Amino acid sequence: MVKFLAGCLDAADTDPGDESESNSVSWNGIDFDALGDRHFEEVLWELAELNFWFELAALDGRMSGLVSDRYHCVTACFPDAAETESLLVVKLECADQGLGSSNWEQRARYLHVLKRLMMGWTACTLPEIIKKEQIIWKASELDLLEEAVTKIYTQEFYDHFRRAPIVPRCLSHAAQTIAPMPQPNEPIFIDPRPLAYYDLSMFTKSK
Repeated sequence: MVKFLAGCLDAADTDPGDESESNSVSWNGIDFDALGDRHFEEVLWELAELNFWFELAALDGRMSGLVSDRYHCVTACFPDAAETESLLVVKLECADQGLGSSNWEQRARYLHVLKRLMMGWTACTLPEIIKKEQIIWKASELDLLEEAVTKIYTQEFYDHFRRAPIVPRCLSHAAQTIAPMPQPNEPIFIDPRPLAYYDLSMFTKSK
């Protein structure tokens, strides 16, 4: 392994023979030997989430004709990536947010961002519900939209890459993280229609 990583070790100015420093490995501030089943689930969630991000970016490139200014449109589909406009680092504290959230209103927010991303896909015929422009969406309409988005994404990914895609998921527990849980910025108003979702992305200006 030292021979295999010789170039990396030289670049990092590391002496492979120096054993003065600890060889312990930690994750999220916890020593590897102390990790339990929940921690391993969190590790797998991070890997799956990052893969989903890059798979979506790759498919969007195929479906939109590799338009160069769509990177921020892809990052906007994820609460933690939207904050930094980067697909390189996933935040464990966002595991219960976004497309994998069990909360339908939280999920709907990013479902509409993904819907708007798909509206730029010129390489396929989209169902009418994805092309639909309206502000107020009933819960039943959101179910139909989510089903349509899921079918288009999984089928197009398989058609282009010849394998099933990795899809968003949530943890079976609340993750204990070092950083505080960020709360999504939601408009505050008295909702006269509690079983409806307001797609405010229609009024968001593109960068």
